[in-house]
Amino acid sequence: VPSTFGFSLNRMPQYMEKFLPKKYHDRLYVVNDLEDDEAGSLTSAIQTIHPVSTVELGFLMTVLGYIFCKGEAKSDGSRWITDVDLYRLLHGQDENLPEAPSHRSKGGTQSTTAQPSVTEDTPNVDALLEKLVHGDFLYKMKADSESMAITQTTQAEEVFLYCMGPRAAMVVGRKQIICFCAQVLGEQPDPTMLTDIEQYENEMKESTQQTDSMTA
Repeated sequence: VPSTFGFSLNRMPQYMEKFLPKKYHDRLYVVNDLEDDEAGSLTSAIQTIHPVSTVELGFLMTVLGYIFCKGEAKSDGSRWITDVDLYRLLHGQDENLPEAPSHRSKGGTQSTTAQPSVTEDTPNVDALLEKLVHGDFLYKMKADSESMAITQTTQAEEVFLYCMGPRAAMVVGRKQIICFCAQVLGEQPDPTMLTDIEQYENEMKESTQQTDSMTA
C-alpha cells in the first residue's frame, strides 16, 4: 500500500496512550505519506474537491485551533476544552452557530437551544461534532470529579470535554494547527513552537521504533 498508493497504516501517537481509553490503542489509521508543507496545502487541496468537505475541514481546523489556543493543557501532553466554552467561542465567530450545546442537563432538567440556521456553509454543530468524534478526529468525554477543575462549573451541570483525536493528530498534526492559527491572525508561525513540536514528535517516533524492535 505505501509503495503503490502512498498510504500507510499507523497506530495513534504514543503520547496519546496516556490519556485515551485502551480501545484506541490498537486501532489502525490510513495515513497519506505524501510530503506536505507545514500549512497543510496538500491536505487542503484534497479536502476542498467537494464543498461539504471544505466546510467540515474548516470547522475541524477551527475547533482544533480553539482546543490548542484556549484549551486547558495537561501534564500528559493533552489539551481539553469544555463544550460550553467551545460553543461560546464558535458563536462569537459566527452568530449563526448556537451559543450552547443543544441539550444540557441542569439540576435534572433538560434545556434546549436551537441552532438559528443550518445551510451548506453553516453546519449543524451538534451533528458535525458527533461525526468528528465518531471518526476519531476528536475525542469527547463526560467531565468527572477529577476534571471538574477544568470546567469551572458545578456538579449539577452536565459538561463534556473535547480534545484532539488520534486521527487528527496524524492527519492534521499540531504543527499544522499552529500554522492555521497564525494564518487566521495574519501572523507568522512561532518558529520556537514549531521546533519544540518537531523535536517532541521525533523523540516519540524514536521511542516507538525502539519499542517495536524490542517486541518484534
